Amino acid sequence: MCVNIRDDETCRLVARERPHNRQHAKPFVSPEEVMAFFQECDALDSLDTEPDWSKHLRVISGSRAGKSAGT
Repeated sequence: MCVNIRDDETCRLVARERPHNRQHAKPFVSPEEVMAFFQECDALDSLDTEPDWSKHLRVISGSRAGKSAGT
């Protein structure tokens, strides 16, 4: 959801670009292409560490209870 003018302009830009970007996507034609795609994705994901989900859930729970974030 767009909130301010800058976000609204960004949303419009993305909406205009989206159909153009999809035109360049091609369907997979073999299982090997699918595997290569996921191997590329895995290589990208390995650059970052997995977040501490238990800490993340505590922050969410604290926020719901009206506490400050991170406590």
